[in-house]
Amino acid sequence: MTWALPGGKVEINESMDLALAREIREELGGIIDDAELILIERFVSTNRRFVYHTYFVSVEEEFVPMLNNEHIGYAWLPLSAAPRPLHPGLVRTFNTESIMAKINAAQSN
Repeated sequence: MTWALPGGKVEINESMDLALAREIREELGGIIDDAELILIERFVSTNRRFVYHTYFVSVEEEFVPMLNNEHIGYAWLPLSAAPRPLHPGLVRTFNTESIMAKINAAQSN
């Protein structure tokens, strides 16, 4: 099993479904159209101006994602070997027990 955590901000006048489709296109090249997407986190900033959704996606085979200006590279790794340094938001995600429980449950399916 391989994994990815696409996510991002819902833009003004954009539905959550459209935002997710856009983030998948931007971050993964849009090639996981029939993969199961599991919402693992909804982060809301303290001032409530920023809402960020993170999804767990399991795919059957590794692929080369189309990178954009938000990324400088990619790697297919087990969760136990996540690269360092990680984005601060991802560090928080990986350090939240309830989120990791959702990810671990999704991996075992």
